[in-house]
Amino acid sequence: MSGTTSKGKKTTMKSDKSLLAALPLLLLPVTAPCLDLGEAMSCGSNGFAVETGGRDPTVLEITRQFSKQCPSPLLSLIISMADEKKASGKESDSLYYSDQEGILAGTDPADDESPSLASRLFRKKDGSYLYMLTATMEMGGLYSDMSRFFSVDWQQGRITPLKDYAPENYPQPFRSNGTVTESHGAEKDGKVVISYEITDGMHMQFVSFFSWDGSTHTYQGSTIDLPRQKVLPRRITSKNIRFFAFADVDDDGNSELFLSTGDHETEIAVGIRSYEKKEQILLSRSGNSRFRLFEKGLAVEAGCGSGCATTDYVMLKDSRYLDRLNVYTLTPPDGSAPEVTYTLHTTGGEKELTPVQGEKFIREMGAEKKLNLDWQPLLKLDLS
Repeated sequence: MSGTTSKGKKTTMKSDKSLLAALPLLLLPVTAPCLDLGEAMSCGSNGFAVETGGRDPTVLEITRQFSKQCPSPLLSLIISMADEKKASGKESDSLYYSDQEGILAGTDPADDESPSLASRLFRKKDGSYLYMLTATMEMGGLYSDMSRFFSVDWQQGRITPLKDYAPENYPQPFRSNGTVTESHGAEKDGKVVISYEITDGMHMQFVSFFSWDGSTHTYQGSTIDLPRQKVLPRRITSKNIRFFAFADVDDDGNSELFLSTGDHETEIAVGIRSYEKKEQILLSRSGNSRFRLFEKGLAVEAGCGSGCATTDYVMLKDSRYLDRLNVYTLTPPDGSAPEVTYTLHTTGGEKELTPVQGEKFIREMGAEKKLNLDWQPLLKLDLS
């Protein structure tokens, strides 16, 4: 699990138990040249044997065994500082270590540009263990969070990487042409957190949670923060929204956000803009209506009674609609030719178009494409 982050200040390690709750913050970017930690974090892909010594493992012992197979100056330094703390009880602002809580986290106190590393040991219901190792490093001028997960069979003396583990293989669910900062962490209840913040692109913060049941981590859902935005129809509140999906409708490199009520009775398409511009409701649908996707925009098609149908076409550019065309079709009960009205809605008002003009607008929307929305659980939508 990896991502790029923007430059930030050095984070020091706390020596009290509040660090556990703040662990995701601990993993935020620090000003750091990449030592050989990146290579160390990538090695051991086939797993390795460990010397157990006939005792239950600690987070320090697992980290020590990992360091033997994948050596790194920072790993060695953190292990040395943890050994010193065990021997002398001396605290350090650059280290947090607790075998009881299963946490070992540190950085180089002599280097203001040191990477940071944090590890967490989870005891599973069957007596085996799960080990999480996260490093924040500079790579190519940007900052990269890398997390790996390992199954620890202490009785058999074996540590094996979990290549298909859910949090490690969780892809960034949206497209953005801005700078996306990404951080990883673990909460007190064992929940793994992946946080994305977009600093110069779409106006959004996105956090995903993976719950811990004593055996494995399972994707629980995500929260989305769209600060101070009005992106819901009047009849809908953020408490009604239970699902989300992303799709880059106009293929501009920035995804549009789709929101849905729990029963999918109402769905809303939102154009997410930059910090300088507000988000915008593109279209919403409810009842028997449906979204249709085109090369240059989106449409909602709905019935409006016997022999009546209406379609709203929205042409997009840079996640914002240029114009909206409403096509109202009324088919007489005697089977005669339907009456079709084309109405163009712009920022300057609305006007009726001729059939030739209306059909030209629809053709300029481009070919129709299949819209596949992968609806995911939304834990909270924050618009405050």
